Amino acid sequence: EGQEADAALAVFRALAASRTADNPELVFPKGSYHFFPERAAEGSYYITNHDQGGTRRTAFPILNRNGLIIDGQGSEFIFHGPMIPFILDNSANITLRNFTIDWARPMFEQGIVTAASETSFDIQLAANADYEMRSDGLYFEFGGGRLPVWGFHDIDPINRTHAHQSGDRISWNSFKKLKLSEAGPGLIRVTGDIRHIPRVGNRITMRFGRRENPGIFIKGSDKVEIGNVTLHHAPGMGLVAQRSSDI
Repeated sequence: EGQEADAALAVFRALAASRTADNPELVFPKGSYHFFPERAAEGSYYITNHDQGGTRRTAFPILNRNGLIIDGQGSEFIFHGPMIPFILDNSANITLRNFTIDWARPMFEQGIVTAASETSFDIQLAANADYEMRSDGLYFEFGGGRLPVWGFHDIDPINRTHAHQSGDRISWNSFKKLKLSEAGPGLIRVTGDIRHIPRVGNRITMRFGRRENPGIFIKGSDKVEIGNVTLHHAPGMGLVAQRSSDI
């Protein structure tokens, strides 16, 4: 990570140049494009049902526009660290189509439950997991720093959904009552006041970082069309639209 060419500045300049074009359309040759927060546009936004405060960065700042098509022609847009891929603010008649959104490093980690009893369970991390066990918890790398895990989710590998009746019983406030320790290389032992014991073989998804950055954020805009766009991940919700219409 970090060796790929950063497309953020080129896209910013292309969007600026398109303001003077008739019927502007930004078309990407099919490929993989990487975006980093360091050169991305900045702004201050309050996004419903997300953590508030701090500067947001975005690769595609679509601000005060009327009429724009962005066509990825099947491209992959790959993001690094904390940022919002698309912000549509005070705009109308915008079309986004034919691309995927993903992160080189998602703001989640996962492991497999290898042992479970009435009082504990063990999570085996992937062999290449970049983690650190500290006195105050389990930390993973994201966006050039380390962030503490604050929640577990128990995932049924057959149905690929949350395990039956697991809910938030090992996340949020319930997570604060758990005790984590390192039982071996990449092996995390969970003890303490456990409200829910996962089954051996289930996946545990670990949440860390703040929920600040949805995949697509639409604010005060209307007549927005999104077609053939796939979001594999975002460090927030997939799409959030507020005070907008005709999406």
